[in-house]
Amino acid sequence: MVPAALVSFCLNVTCAVLVGMRARASPQGRALVRVCLAQAAVVAGFLVESSLGSLHGRVIADGAQLALDGLLTAEYVNLALAYARRPHRPWLVRCFGLPAVGAAGVIVTSGAHRLVRGQATLQGGRLTYPFEVVDYVGFAAMMSLVCVAIAILVSATLRERGSRRVDGVALVACVSAPLVGGFLALLGLEVGGERDNTPLLVGVTAAGATVTFLRSRSMALGALARELVVDRLREAVIVVDDDQRVVDWNPTAERLVSPLELGAPLERAWRERLLGAQSSFAEGERVWEVSRTPVESGWLVVARDVTELTRQVEARTAALEEAAARLRAIFDNAHQFLGLLDAEGRVLAANRAALEFAGVREEDVLGRPFRETVWWDRHGRELLDPALEQARRGRFARFETVHEVGERRAEIDFTLSPAVHDGRVAFLVPEGRDITALREAERERARLGEERSRSERLELLGRLAAGVAHDFNNLLAVVGCSVDLLAEEASLSGEGRQTLLDIRETMESGASLTRQLLAFSRQNRLGEPVVEEVDAVVARSMGMLRRLLGDAIDLEMALSGGPVLIVPGQLEQCIMNLVVNARDASQPGGRVAIVTKVQRSERLSGREVVLEVVDVGSGMTEEVLARALDPFFSTKAPGKGTGLGLATVARIAAEAGGYVTIESKVGEGTRVAVHLPLHEGDGGAE
Repeated sequence: MVPAALVSFCLNVTCAVLVGMRARASPQGRALVRVCLAQAAVVAGFLVESSLGSLHGRVIADGAQLALDGLLTAEYVNLALAYARRPHRPWLVRCFGLPAVGAAGVIVTSGAHRLVRGQATLQGGRLTYPFEVVDYVGFAAMMSLVCVAIAILVSATLRERGSRRVDGVALVACVSAPLVGGFLALLGLEVGGERDNTPLLVGVTAAGATVTFLRSRSMALGALARELVVDRLREAVIVVDDDQRVVDWNPTAERLVSPLELGAPLERAWRERLLGAQSSFAEGERVWEVSRTPVESGWLVVARDVTELTRQVEARTAALEEAAARLRAIFDNAHQFLGLLDAEGRVLAANRAALEFAGVREEDVLGRPFRETVWWDRHGRELLDPALEQARRGRFARFETVHEVGERRAEIDFTLSPAVHDGRVAFLVPEGRDITALREAERERARLGEERSRSERLELLGRLAAGVAHDFNNLLAVVGCSVDLLAEEASLSGEGRQTLLDIRETMESGASLTRQLLAFSRQNRLGEPVVEEVDAVVARSMGMLRRLLGDAIDLEMALSGGPVLIVPGQLEQCIMNLVVNARDASQPGGRVAIVTKVQRSERLSGREVVLEVVDVGSGMTEEVLARALDPFFSTKAPGKGTGLGLATVARIAAEAGGYVTIESKVGEGTRVAVHLPLHEGDGGAE
């Protein structure tokens, strides 16, 4: 038996060294090392007992092995727990090993061993003694602990599959071997001439468990990888079977999902979080992201703590949203019409100014070809298409166009800019600047410049006319004196007198033209303004007006005017000029109406007196109406008009603080109204 015990001792020591070198970092490896060392100690105790020659020494050595047996059975349980992935239980060693050590100490250090080993004898070099009650009780206690280890192994093995189940079966057999040897010894049966075969059986246990451990992926590299990688992961890793029962987990999972029990189903709340359709969940202040991977007959669930990442993403998202909001605010609050197109010319965005101009919403134009949107008509597309093609080739395009959307019309300075990314045109940026006001200002400047030039010409012409009028008036004075002298001659015949009357009439016409020229040039100031009743002036002029119109044209009057402050004679001149123009525009059988009234003024402060001369003649076109008040502008045949009639009326009205309005329509007639401030004082200037 001693040679076999030596072999067993060497096997246990060798296995402990081998396992310690290969997998001392794994819980299973450390548990197996402790088992092998405990078994080696038991075999060493047997060898020490066998080497003693006295009965007394061998009885003491046999009692000392009680402590080693207690430690060994406790390590069997820890090995089973390691295989089942349950935590190491040091209290097992304390509960079962230390009492055994104490009992052995009592036996060794006192004569108490004689009470239970009084019948011990040496037969053929072997220690023999009948078993007492204390032996049966101690054997039962240690074998019960071995049975617990076997039960743990069997339970864990039944939950495993494949090669790991085979490993479990092998470990059950290895741990059961000392139990079988103990039962044989208890029954008094001898194997190979030996009643106690435990030293040999523990060698078999060590060899079998070591081979199983080293060949098993789960007990060697898998366990090492688990401890070095899986168990240290910050992610929570949980394995469940198809029935949603927990098969395995790492420490992070145990901290997250508590409690976890092997073989027990997950709680409903955790089942919904880990195995449901949601990709993340919140636990307290932490956010976890869940991934699920199907494995053989179950699921591998990994929950990753993404709280910090989520906060960073939220912060980055908030920053991007804020930046986007700022850019959108700039985009939308720009007065220019801005947009964004893809490389094919489809609308990706449009700013508020462009949308409000067209009266559309952004969703009405998004995704549509830019050329087909409401901003472009047929003429605009003819300009836009070449610009789009030019921008697609990476070149800037610009043109001016007119946008007409509904009742809105705008002159647009349009540009199309390519946005290049990675060497290719990724986007097109259309921009339209409303230059309507600018162009109108330019046209207004041109008009004002033209009017200024015309005013300067008219000023020069007025000076020339004033000089000519003065000279002509002097000539008329001479002619008038001559006519008066000739008219005093008694010998003058009737025909001669008629000739003088014709000369006098012609002279008066010339004098009237002179007065108009002087009034136009502001060189003729006939006196200070006085208060005159407009209706009275019209009534005094009635005879002259009827002679001007003749019998072919009717004259109508509706007088309800009031007093005005004006230079004497100028009101009569206005009436005569307007009636003459009305006569010239009328056909025989026509009608001319003179209307006076008092009304609230829209342009003057207070009330105004309106003198209207209305005809039903040929009327004026818009072009003629626009120039009707221009000096020397006339539509009459050469020699029939001077072009100063309406210009003189406008000048007299302006000097009196009023203005002139004209309404005319071709074929329907003309209405000319002189608006003068109503005089509400007691008298005029003297």
